[in-house]
Amino acid sequence: MNKRAFVLISLCVGIAAFAGSGVLAYDIFASRRAASLSAQEAAREETVSAAARIDAELQQYELVIHTLAEEIGSNRLGEDGMIGQLTEILETHPGLSGVGLAFEPHTFSESRRLFAPGVLRQGQVLVPLRLEESFDYTDAGAGWYAVALQSGGAWHEPVWREDLQVTEVTYAAPIFRSGEAGEDEPIGVAYITTSSAHIERWINTLEAGKTGWGFVLSQGGRFVTHPSRQMMGSPLTVFEMPEIQQDEVLNSAAERMTRGERGMIDSVNLITGQASWLFFEPIPASGWSVGVTRIKDELPVLGATIRREVIWVSILMILALHALAVPVVSAGYQKIGVSALWILVIFSSLLFALGTTAIRVTGSMVSADAAGDATTIVDPSGLNSFLMSLGEEAGAAERPTTVHVPTGIFVQSMEFTSPRNLLVTGFVWQDLPVGAAADSARGVVFPDAVSSSLTEAYVRERDGVETVGSYFEVTLRQNLKLSRYPFDQDNLSIRLWPEDFSSNVMLVPDLASYTVTNPTSSPGFNADLVLSGWRIVATFFEYRVGDYNTDFGIPGSLGGDLRPELVFNVSVTRNLVDVLLSNGIPLAIVLLLLFAALMTATSDEAKSKAFGFNPSGVVRLCSALFFVVLLAHIQLRNTIKVQEIMFLEYFYFSVYLAILLVPLHAFLFWMARSRFWILEYENSLVIKLLYWPLLVGFQFMITAVFFY
Repeated sequence: MNKRAFVLISLCVGIAAFAGSGVLAYDIFASRRAASLSAQEAAREETVSAAARIDAELQQYELVIHTLAEEIGSNRLGEDGMIGQLTEILETHPGLSGVGLAFEPHTFSESRRLFAPGVLRQGQVLVPLRLEESFDYTDAGAGWYAVALQSGGAWHEPVWREDLQVTEVTYAAPIFRSGEAGEDEPIGVAYITTSSAHIERWINTLEAGKTGWGFVLSQGGRFVTHPSRQMMGSPLTVFEMPEIQQDEVLNSAAERMTRGERGMIDSVNLITGQASWLFFEPIPASGWSVGVTRIKDELPVLGATIRREVIWVSILMILALHALAVPVVSAGYQKIGVSALWILVIFSSLLFALGTTAIRVTGSMVSADAAGDATTIVDPSGLNSFLMSLGEEAGAAERPTTVHVPTGIFVQSMEFTSPRNLLVTGFVWQDLPVGAAADSARGVVFPDAVSSSLTEAYVRERDGVETVGSYFEVTLRQNLKLSRYPFDQDNLSIRLWPEDFSSNVMLVPDLASYTVTNPTSSPGFNADLVLSGWRIVATFFEYRVGDYNTDFGIPGSLGGDLRPELVFNVSVTRNLVDVLLSNGIPLAIVLLLLFAALMTATSDEAKSKAFGFNPSGVVRLCSALFFVVLLAHIQLRNTIKVQEIMFLEYFYFSVYLAILLVPLHAFLFWMARSRFWILEYENSLVIKLLYWPLLVGFQFMITAVFFY
């Protein structure tokens, strides 16, 4: 093959490989974008569907109340038949919590200022009311009455019922009756009430992910439904809440929702640090809006697929750039000679190093992903949404109601006593109801503990809640992914169980006890804590479903019904500075010394004597370096005790290979140079040029196989 044909083939291979890498790179981008767009479209459709369902039901309620008002106004119902009609309406529409009438004081008699019959739903029982009191609905204390007379019918702002722990919303329509002059005169108002508990049925059907949530916002900026009872019970509107005021994006979204607009915004929670989408859709009948928050971290990212495609992109890019470099080097060799080849060596080594880095970074990102059965909890709304979904599953399976016990933890110190045993000290606390109910819910167990001790530190009682705090010192067994050392990322997990796990107690994170819950701010963790060899990345709570094949001899226990268990995670990554100083620099120096020994190979006797090049000298050098590397390798295995081969050890293997091949090359060059042209040419120039690309290429190959 002549030189021109070789260059032409190299160009064709380079262009083809470059095109292939471009296609794969675009596929990576397209796959992530498609997953994102699919999740967006699904959430948008869910929002529109929920708004349509709620709107249809509210319109049905409006029709019912206007029909009732017309019947009352036309005097088709007598005074005695009103209660029967109201009861029938409530029986026919289970979503209503109450229905009633309020008349003007003069409607029936001058002596009776008010006649207000009604029917309320109390559990499964309908309770008729026949109120005859001295109260004027037209005064300032009953604004909804006046609004109904003026507007011809309207949904009013939600009102929080502390006794029922729900919000109630009222729709009121005026009742008109023809007067003596033939004109319609208002004689009262017919009204119905429904509660957030009923409207939440539609919200709970939303597919918002594990910790995403839906809500309904009134036209006045108050929550009709929300996973957080604290938000629903707040006397403030959304525009007065500090967390909304401080976030311009959410404040703008709330304004658009109250104006009846539809849309989607990207936002990052300032408190939790979670990136999310907020979709909102108006409910025309009431002027409310449905909102759906979808957490981006829960989206499928196609981790394994993307990692493999990154590997192939790296391989094709390296092949393409090597092939395209051939014509350049060929032209450069004619002008600057051997220097062009050394430039190619540097270029090739850097390519392999960059490819290795790209694969390591992608592999590390994927390895840090949470397990598929884990649900991260950093926001009260996400927690309530998760608990509501569990409650629905429990109700469908007819399991007993679960008692939620807010539980918090603060880690004061952490230290590895062995490669897999972690000593942790700190405080754990629980908020318990005062009285006998607290006894069955009291207590926390660390199921992974090799040894543990808890000492009650304090007990405080406030507003009917008893807070019990204990100091703990436990040694926990950790399942670390040490095979990827030193590029391993792990979650140091502190699993928490209720002391009596045969009961219906479920521990929930006490998020209200933390100033911030953003994982990167490390809530529940001593800011001055230093974990030798590791860097603290984040702390967060999550729920995991225990994979137990027993009910521990207690039917319905923690293992039997797969109740999610609370876990406090400390996300850590390996401190690469320690690895670089203890392993990287010594091995790099060994490789440089071997390269120096390789470069001394020459057929010039004068230079050979000056360099001291001879097989026995190279063997002595390599023997000394071998024992240095071997001792470092043994120390690494003793420090990081793991059964499988660690990623870093492949670097040691490449050094062993170099230690073996350098003296072999010295013997062949000294004794049989004339038999091999590759050794004869320019004092073994080809071997010298291949030294670094082969070593770095070997690392690239191992990295590609290891992380594939």
